[in-house]
Amino acid sequence: MAEIREIKFRAWLKKTKKMVLIEQPDIIHFLRKYRFDDGLIDSGDHFCKDEYFLMQYTGYIDRKGEYIYEGDIIIGLYEGKIIQHPVIWWKSGWYVGYDEGGRRNVFSLAAVSDIDVIGNIYQV
Repeated sequence: MAEIREIKFRAWLKKTKKMVLIEQPDIIHFLRKYRFDDGLIDSGDHFCKDEYFLMQYTGYIDRKGEYIYEGDIIIGLYEGKIIQHPVIWWKSGWYVGYDEGGRRNVFSLAAVSDIDVIGNIYQV
């Protein structure tokens, strides 16, 4: 029987410039119950997506045991070369690199070794 991948999220709070882990097992419950100001406060039953960026856990862990999330900037080895790029969802999987404005440079996250998370795209 195949192991089920753990589903986790975190959010970057735009106003306070803080990263928070989403502890709730139900992401829809989290999105409906909480609003971000200086932390998590109950604001009723509405979505507030303009106030945060939601990032999903990739299922990968770096060499130090840190969970790797979408938007993390990693450094690692790909085909014997050191690369440093953000983690993105591209087409149908997790990749490292960019696909913007007709320019593309992506590597499968699964093909990168000796990975260390060195930051994320929101806390640079």
